[in-house]
Amino acid sequence: MAVLVALNRKRGNLKCQIAKLLRAITDEETMDIQHLEVRIKTSINKEKLSMFKVIDTVQSSEKLSSFDSSRKKKSTAHPFTGRLDEFNWFKSQFITLIHNNKESTNSEKLFYLRGSLRGAAKKIETSDDSYLSLFHAL
Repeated sequence: MAVLVALNRKRGNLKCQIAKLLRAITDEETMDIQHLEVRIKTSINKEKLSMFKVIDTVQSSEKLSSFDSSRKKKSTAHPFTGRLDEFNWFKSQFITLIHNNKESTNSEKLFYLRGSLRGAAKKIETSDDSYLSLFHAL
């Protein structure tokens, strides 16, 4: 929303500058045409550069937002309560969503695994506090 407000302000500023330049064009005694053309082109180029910066910021923000939403999807894996009849389904889902993800660190995977355990499964103890030891203990 803030980006849209910034874009609207930039557009308003550009309109105002163009209106001032148009008024100056009609007053032939104040400037010669070549000087005015240079000012117009300079002003337009500055505004274009400013708009491109805002667009880059918006695109970066959208990429970050989609990255965050993909992270949230990972954490919504179906929980495992310790029931053996649920284990194969849980394990295949967890391997697909979390374990095989090369972008996630083992610390993140441990966080997701712990967050997916409920009941008796949450009480499983391992020799060390690592993702792989907990994953293999299941």
